[in-house]
Amino acid sequence: MQIVILGKYKKITSFFTAHCSLFPIENISAIKKLKADPDTIVYVDRLSFSHENFNLVLKELQTRASLWGVIDPKNQITDPALLFFSGAADYLNGQVLEKKISESRLQQIYSFKTGQNVEHIELPEFPGWDKLISRKEYPFIFLIISLSISEELKKSFGEKRFEKIKELFLNYLSYVIQDTGKLWMTDGTYALLLFPPEHSEFALRIALQIILNAIPLSYEYYKIQTILPMTIALHYGTTPWEKVGKTGNIISADINFIHHIIKKIAKPGIVLASEEFIKRIPEKYSALFIKDKKFEGHDIFKSFNYKPSKK
Repeated sequence: MQIVILGKYKKITSFFTAHCSLFPIENISAIKKLKADPDTIVYVDRLSFSHENFNLVLKELQTRASLWGVIDPKNQITDPALLFFSGAADYLNGQVLEKKISESRLQQIYSFKTGQNVEHIELPEFPGWDKLISRKEYPFIFLIISLSISEELKKSFGEKRFEKIKELFLNYLSYVIQDTGKLWMTDGTYALLLFPPEHSEFALRIALQIILNAIPLSYEYYKIQTILPMTIALHYGTTPWEKVGKTGNIISADINFIHHIIKKIAKPGIVLASEEFIKRIPEKYSALFIKDKKFEGHDIFKSFNYKPSKK
């Protein structure tokens, strides 16, 4: 496995504990000389390029390297999730670089992308949805999504239209979770989704996609002329199990906690996640979050703040 960095500054190689080489690019056409075999991880140094040239380099890189990532020392990229949706294998912001990039991290990236075996964090056993026993406690990934609609906005929709929006909201969530998750609790304006612990990445992708697709969802799916605000939070914890529709008497500290996040500190355009959840996703995804503050005894992390605007 080889590490190649596209950029101008030799200093960037000092962030890696493993040996890596600098591939200097004086102009965009120089990237065409890059020959990256399947065992090479290629990183692009954001600091070395203007915004326009950085995007051109990424476009070229996507056709020339099967494993690539971005080094962003000054956190210039406001929505790094888009990099992963474009095929990136890694994203290194300033906070991650402070700790040095270990060989084990690079090996995990390589193993994950090439389909080889890679070590995973051991999670409590989840027996499968059909084998859950009523009132028995199990571990879950909790994803809560709430329509953050003011009374003024609700009034502008009208009662009939607002009811249709709630219906579409729940239909959309039921569709995207497929058979992997459960739409467990809802009052129409919010939904608490459950996922098996091993599907933390799947839950995170749903949360990020809702934020990143805010414009098309609002204008094309909900058919409204404003961006529908939503608050989103993720947590890992336990709760007694009960079938959908029979959860009224469930008592769970973790259920209370994630509801409190949505009601008290969540803001539209940001995904909040507890430390318990962050520990259960790969580093390349945890790099999308920064530590925020403590809330009810839990460390909270927040994602980039995505504020879409209609062009």
